Amino acid sequence: MKLRLGLTFTLAVLLGASWLGCSKDSKITSFQNQPGLVLSVSPADGSASVLTTTSVTFAFSGPMDKEAFQQGFLFLPGQRMQEFMDSLDNMHSDSDSMYMQQMYHQYCVQGEFHWNNQNDTCVFQPDSALSPMTEHMLYITQHRDMQMHMHQHNGAVMTQDFMSHFTTVDH
Repeated sequence: MKLRLGLTFTLAVLLGASWLGCSKDSKITSFQNQPGLVLSVSPADGSASVLTTTSVTFAFSGPMDKEAFQQGFLFLPGQRMQEFMDSLDNMHSDSDSMYMQQMYHQYCVQGEFHWNNQNDTCVFQPDSALSPMTEHMLYITQHRDMQMHMHQHNGAVMTQDFMSHFTTVDH
Protein backbone atom coordinates (compact mmCIF):
# COMPACT_ATOMS: atom_id res chain seq x y z
CA MET A 1 0.00 0.00 0.00
CA LYS A 2 2.81 2.43 0.95
CA LEU A 3 4.60 1.58 -2.31
CA ARG A 4 1.44 2.25 -4.31
CA LEU A 5 0.96 5.62 -2.55
CA GLY A 6 4.55 6.54 -3.44
CA LEU A 7 3.88 5.63 -7.07
CA THR A 8 0.66 7.63 -7.10
CA PHE A 9 2.36 10.67 -5.53
CA THR A 10 5.33 10.54 -7.91
CA LEU A 11 3.08 10.18 -10.95
CA ALA A 12 0.92 13.08 -9.79
CA VAL A 13 3.98 15.31 -9.34
CA LEU A 14 5.44 14.36 -12.72
CA LEU A 15 2.14 14.81 -14.55
CA GLY A 16 1.50 18.11 -12.79
CA ALA A 17 4.96 19.28 -13.77
CA SER A 18 4.38 18.40 -17.41
CA TRP A 19 1.08 20.29 -17.49
CA LEU A 20 2.20 23.30 -15.45
CA GLY A 21 5.91 23.46 -16.26
CA CYS A 22 8.32 25.96 -14.79
CA SER A 23 8.10 29.65 -15.45
CA LYS A 24 10.53 30.82 -18.10
CA ASP A 25 10.82 34.08 -16.14
CA SER A 26 11.91 32.34 -12.95
CA LYS A 27 15.44 33.18 -11.83
CA ILE A 28 15.30 31.21 -8.58
CA THR A 29 18.70 29.76 -7.73
CA SER A 30 18.26 29.05 -4.03
CA PHE A 31 15.73 26.59 -2.64
CA GLN A 32 16.26 27.07 1.10
CA ASN A 33 12.51 26.92 1.81
CA GLN A 34 12.23 23.48 0.19
CA PRO A 35 12.73 20.66 2.64
CA GLY A 36 14.34 18.71 -0.23
CA LEU A 37 17.80 19.80 0.98
CA VAL A 38 18.84 21.43 -2.34
CA LEU A 39 20.28 24.88 -1.62
CA SER A 40 21.17 25.75 -5.21
CA VAL A 41 21.44 24.35 -8.70
CA SER A 42 23.48 25.54 -11.66
CA PRO A 43 22.33 26.21 -14.33
CA ALA A 44 19.66 28.07 -12.40
CA ASP A 45 15.97 27.33 -12.85
CA GLY A 46 14.69 29.19 -15.91
CA SER A 47 18.14 29.81 -17.38
CA ALA A 48 18.38 30.27 -21.15
CA SER A 49 21.31 30.09 -23.56
CA VAL A 50 23.07 27.45 -21.46
CA LEU A 51 26.07 25.91 -23.23
CA THR A 52 25.51 22.40 -24.60
CA THR A 53 28.72 21.30 -22.84
CA THR A 54 27.48 22.35 -19.41
CA SER A 55 27.59 20.22 -16.30
CA VAL A 56 24.95 20.46 -13.57
CA THR A 57 25.99 21.39 -10.02
CA PHE A 58 23.88 20.86 -6.90
CA ALA A 59 24.71 22.34 -3.48
CA PHE A 60 23.00 20.73 -0.49
CA SER A 61 22.35 21.82 3.08
CA GLY A 62 24.53 19.01 4.40
CA PRO A 63 26.09 15.64 3.54
CA MET A 64 23.91 13.55 1.25
CA ASP A 65 23.40 9.85 0.75
CA LYS A 66 25.11 9.72 -2.66
CA GLU A 67 23.53 6.46 -3.80
CA ALA A 68 20.00 7.59 -2.91
CA PHE A 69 20.49 10.94 -4.67
CA GLN A 70 21.87 9.32 -7.81
CA GLN A 71 19.02 6.82 -7.95
CA GLY A 72 16.49 9.63 -7.54
CA PHE A 73 18.03 11.88 -10.22
CA LEU A 74 16.35 12.37 -13.61
CA PHE A 75 17.75 14.62 -16.36
CA LEU A 76 15.29 14.78 -19.26
CA PRO A 77 15.69 16.71 -22.52
CA GLY A 78 12.96 18.36 -24.66
CA GLN A 79 10.63 15.99 -26.49
CA ARG A 80 11.91 13.06 -24.46
CA MET A 81 10.75 14.90 -21.35
CA GLN A 82 7.19 15.00 -22.73
CA GLU A 83 7.35 11.37 -23.95
CA PHE A 84 8.52 10.25 -20.51
CA MET A 85 5.72 12.18 -18.81
CA ASP A 86 3.16 10.74 -21.25
CA SER A 87 4.43 7.22 -20.59
CA LEU A 88 3.50 7.60 -16.93
CA ASP A 89 -0.19 7.58 -17.89
CA ASN A 90 0.15 3.85 -18.61
CA MET A 91 1.56 2.99 -15.18
CA HIS A 92 -1.04 1.29 -12.99
CA SER A 93 0.64 -1.26 -10.75
CA ASP A 94 3.76 -2.02 -8.77
CA SER A 95 4.90 -4.33 -11.57
CA ASP A 96 5.49 -1.24 -13.70
CA SER A 97 8.72 -0.51 -11.78
CA MET A 98 10.75 -2.48 -14.32
CA TYR A 99 9.11 -0.54 -17.16
CA MET A 100 9.90 2.71 -15.32
CA GLN A 101 13.55 1.69 -15.07
CA GLN A 102 13.65 0.92 -18.80
CA MET A 103 12.08 4.31 -19.58
CA TYR A 104 14.65 6.00 -17.35
CA HIS A 105 17.55 4.51 -19.29
CA GLN A 106 15.90 5.23 -22.63
CA TYR A 107 15.01 8.88 -22.02
CA CYS A 108 17.39 10.35 -19.45
CA VAL A 109 20.68 12.10 -20.14
CA GLN A 110 23.46 9.71 -19.09
CA GLY A 111 26.61 10.87 -17.35
CA GLU A 112 28.85 10.70 -14.29
CA PHE A 113 28.39 12.05 -10.77
CA HIS A 114 31.32 13.74 -8.99
CA TRP A 115 31.07 14.58 -5.27
CA ASN A 116 33.19 16.76 -3.00
CA ASN A 117 34.72 15.24 0.17
CA GLN A 118 31.89 16.56 2.37
CA ASN A 119 29.19 14.99 0.11
CA ASP A 120 27.33 18.30 0.08
CA THR A 121 28.10 19.27 -3.53
CA CYS A 122 27.50 17.10 -6.58
CA VAL A 123 28.45 17.77 -10.20
CA PHE A 124 26.72 15.74 -12.90
CA GLN A 125 28.76 15.66 -16.13
CA PRO A 126 26.77 14.42 -19.15
CA ASP A 127 28.50 11.79 -21.30
CA SER A 128 27.94 13.90 -24.44
CA ALA A 129 26.89 17.39 -25.46
CA LEU A 130 23.29 18.35 -24.81
CA SER A 131 20.97 19.08 -27.73
CA PRO A 132 20.96 22.76 -28.75
CA MET A 133 17.86 24.95 -28.34
CA THR A 134 16.25 22.37 -26.06
CA GLU A 135 14.51 22.67 -22.71
CA HIS A 136 15.92 20.28 -20.11
CA MET A 137 14.34 19.21 -16.83
CA LEU A 138 16.28 18.25 -13.70
CA TYR A 139 14.14 16.19 -11.35
CA ILE A 140 15.07 14.60 -8.04
CA THR A 141 12.42 12.32 -6.66
CA GLN A 142 12.13 11.18 -3.08
CA HIS A 143 10.84 7.82 -4.40
CA ARG A 144 13.07 6.66 -7.25
CA ASP A 145 11.73 3.39 -8.64
CA MET A 146 8.89 3.75 -6.13
CA GLN A 147 10.94 2.51 -3.18
CA MET A 148 14.02 4.69 -2.56
CA HIS A 149 14.09 7.43 0.07
CA MET A 150 16.79 10.11 0.09
CA HIS A 151 18.41 10.75 3.46
CA GLN A 152 21.11 13.00 4.78
CA HIS A 153 23.74 11.21 6.81
CA ASN A 154 22.23 12.75 9.95
CA GLY A 155 18.93 11.00 9.24
CA ALA A 156 16.88 13.85 7.75
CA VAL A 157 14.42 12.66 5.11
CA MET A 158 13.74 14.44 1.84
CA THR A 159 10.05 15.32 2.02
CA GLN A 160 9.51 16.91 -1.41
CA ASP A 161 10.63 16.25 -4.93
CA PHE A 162 12.83 18.87 -6.62
CA MET A 163 12.50 20.20 -10.17
CA SER A 164 14.33 22.78 -12.27
CA HIS A 165 14.40 23.64 -16.00
CA PHE A 166 16.91 25.29 -18.32
CA THR A 167 17.24 25.78 -22.08
CA THR A 168 20.40 25.27 -24.11
CA VAL A 169 21.86 27.77 -26.55
CA ASP A 170 21.66 27.52 -30.34
CA HIS A 171 24.97 26.46 -31.88
